[in-house]
Formats: sequence, structure tokens, C-alpha cells
Amino acid sequence: MGDAEIVREALDAYNRREISAAKEYVDPELKWELSDYLLQQPGHHTVGRDEWLRLGELVFETFAESKIDVDEVIVAAPGKVVCTGTLALRMNEGDPVATAPWVRLFELRDGRIARSTTYRDRGAAIEAAKAAG
Repeated sequence: MGDAEIVREALDAYNRREISAAKEYVDPELKWELSDYLLQQPGHHTVGRDEWLRLGELVFETFAESKIDVDEVIVAAPGKVVCTGTLALRMNEGDPVATAPWVRLFELRDGRIARSTTYRDRGAAIEAAKAAG
């Protein structure tokens, strides 16, 4: 299975709300980062697959709906996959759905997602992938 397919499988598991099904695609030492612009606080990240799984379960407990509609999956460099799309969140059934652009760079090592970072836009994510790879 190629890098793009690994990322797609992990995102499909998330969209089914079966975060534990993504476990096989995630490195035990995963570093899951949120960009500074998103939280307005530098350096926020989750380290380790188990902590990432707990974060996913917390999202599912908090939101009645959380889905990533993927528009593009781009292999930007060896072991570097950029995904773009829309994140859709609904707090409670019957509430309106809030949407936001979604861009992440996934870095793979030995066939598993080892690092993932949020970016403001597609160009910045692709540039980071090429610089790192």
C-alpha cells in the first residue's frame, strides 16, 4: 500500500468514527501538530499514538458530527502526503454544521504516519513537504 492510500485509510477510519481502526496506520511515536495560527499558542502537539487515539475519542464525545471531506491527496515528496478538504463539525444533533478549510501534511516512516501538521493553505503544506523531503 502506498503512502497516499495509507493516509486515505486512516482518514476513512476517522470519518467512520472508528479511530481505533486507524491504529495500524499510525506510528507509535506519532507527533500530531496544530499550527500556531490555529490555536494562537505555539508548539501545541500530541505525542504518541495512544494520546492521539484519546484525542480522537474526545472529539467524538464532544461533537455529534466530525467529518473530513477530502478534496485532494497529493504525494508532494517521498514519504510526504498533503491532504486538503473541509472539516465539518456539529456540536449536537439539530445544530448547524460549522465548516472550515482543512490542510494537513502527513509524513510517513516505514509505512506509518509518523507526523502530521496543520497548515493554513495547500501551498504552504506542499512547500514544507518539499523542504523536508
